[in-house]
Amino acid sequence: MEQVVRKLEWGVARVPLAAPYQLSFVTLTRYDTVWVRCEDTSGSVGLGEAVALPGYGWETQEDILETVAALCAGAEGLTFRELADRCRKSWPLSPFAASAVMTAMEFPGLLGSAPQADGFALNWPVAGDAHEAALRGQVLAGLERGYGFIKVKVGKNPADELSNLPLLLAGLPGDSFRVLFDANQGYSFDQALDFSRGLGKNDSGRLLWFEQPLHRDDWDGLARLCALSPVPVILDESVYSEEHVRRAAAMGAHGVKLKLFKQCGPAHCLELARLAVSLGLTVVFGNGVATDVGNLAEYLLLAAGGGLFSAPAESNGFRKLASPLLGGVVAERGGSIRLEVGKGEVARRIQAFNPEYL
Repeated sequence: MEQVVRKLEWGVARVPLAAPYQLSFVTLTRYDTVWVRCEDTSGSVGLGEAVALPGYGWETQEDILETVAALCAGAEGLTFRELADRCRKSWPLSPFAASAVMTAMEFPGLLGSAPQADGFALNWPVAGDAHEAALRGQVLAGLERGYGFIKVKVGKNPADELSNLPLLLAGLPGDSFRVLFDANQGYSFDQALDFSRGLGKNDSGRLLWFEQPLHRDDWDGLARLCALSPVPVILDESVYSEEHVRRAAAMGAHGVKLKLFKQCGPAHCLELARLAVSLGLTVVFGNGVATDVGNLAEYLLLAAGGGLFSAPAESNGFRKLASPLLGGVVAERGGSIRLEVGKGEVARRIQAFNPEYL
C-alpha cells in the first residue's frame, strides 16, 4: 500500500554551540536548523533537517525556509511518490531544503531497516594554523579521548599551516592515528599546490587525504590539482549529483564526500555512494554542521551502507551542541558515534518532537 502524507510540519530551532566553531569562511556560535517532521497515514513519523551554511553552498536560511514552506504547502493527502517528485524538481536549485523533506519522508524506513551498529569512527578537528604548543595539545586531547583520526582545518593562513606539517605528520608520538586536511575551499590554486607538496614532503605514513582545497565551482583548477598533487585529493563542496561523482572520478580525484543534507534523501545518497565506489572512489560521509537530528539519520545511513563509507565519518555536529534536540539519542564514545537508545525509543522521541518555532 502506497504511503500517504497525513501531516507535514516544519519550523526553526536555534541551537547554541558549546564553543565557537571555526571554518575557513565563517565562525559559528549556533546552528539555526530548519526541521521537517513528516507523519504518514499509518502513524509513522520521520525527521529531517537543513542548516544553512553560506560559503559552503548557495542556500541561505531564508532560501531554505521559502522552499521548505512551498514543498510542505498542501502536502497532506499526497502520496510519498508525489511529494518526492516535488522534492526532486526543487533539488537542483534547493538541495538543502529538498533533502530535509526527503529525509523526513524516508526516515522511518531507514530506522526500521538499518542494523544497529557498534559505532562509526569520527574525526577530531584541530586548527591547522594554531601555535605549535596549542596544536599539540589539541591533537593529544583527541587521542586521549580515543580518536584515531585527526582532521586539520586549513585554508586560512597558508604559511602557518605549512609550518605545522612536520608536527602533524611526523612529530607526534605513536603511529596509531591518521590525519586528514580540509581546506573548505580556502586556498588559491598556487597555495593548494604548495600545500599538497608540503604534505607529500612531510608525510611519514599518517596522511589520509587533502580535502576540497579550491572553490566548489573551480572544476578546472581541481582537475589540474588532482593531476599535479603528490597526495590524494577528495572533493566535498563540489559534489551534489551523479554528474559530479562521475566528473570527480574522471579527473583523478581520490574520492568524494557525501552529505545527507544535500544529496536528496537517504536512498539517493546510497545510490551515489554505490556509484562512487564502483568508479574506484573513496566515499567519505557526514556533516559537522548538523544537530543530533541530522547526525542520527546519518548514523542510520552509515549502518545501512555497510562498507560503502570510509572512516572517519564527519557526523559530529551533535558534539558541538550545548544541548541536543533529541535528548542524546546519539553520543560520542571512544572516538565514535553510537546510538544510545533502542530503535523503539528513537521512534518515541521523534513522535514527541515538536520544538517551538523561534
